[in-house]
Amino acid sequence: MSVHDRENWIRRGSPFRLMQPACDLRDVLRSYGYTVYDIGDRRHLEAEPPQDHTPYSRTGYPHDAKYGIGYAIDVMPPGSAGLPSLQQLGAQLLADRNAVVSGISWLKYMNWEPERDGGGPCYHESWQPQYARRDSTDRGHIHLSGLTGFESSIIGSGYDPVARLREEARHLALSGQYGAQTR
Repeated sequence: MSVHDRENWIRRGSPFRLMQPACDLRDVLRSYGYTVYDIGDRRHLEAEPPQDHTPYSRTGYPHDAKYGIGYAIDVMPPGSAGLPSLQQLGAQLLADRNAVVSGISWLKYMNWEPERDGGGPCYHESWQPQYARRDSTDRGHIHLSGLTGFESSIIGSGYDPVARLREEARHLALSGQYGAQTR
């Protein structure tokens, strides 16, 4: 029972460390002004089974999750103008993961909405081990969950999906294609 898992975790001093590549991405996104959460709230910490927002997850893949490690982050909608929307950011993350960009190769799955305002589909995009898409109900943010085995990896160091988005937009604008694609 997860309430028992949470109580045991508290008794053990509440150890928590976010897996390094998720920590790197969290810090990059926060530096732009996104709100990014890592450890879950009480609802997460008492869910059955404990999942990737808890430091005692039972849903690790491809191996068991390590005790005390968090494997997930939630990226909330940007609060300031000028930042890419969750839809743009999610599309970049998905494209990079499918293109096997090394900085995001630690990603196990993501939940996101490709259309604004919850008016369209919500997807669970997974690489466990092959790519698969299914519907999700996890709306209002981008949920990113990491693969076990990357707990201390520096593979995500330097990966910046916002800079990648902005560089792509700059190239499109310079080539004259940007206006045609946004109409």
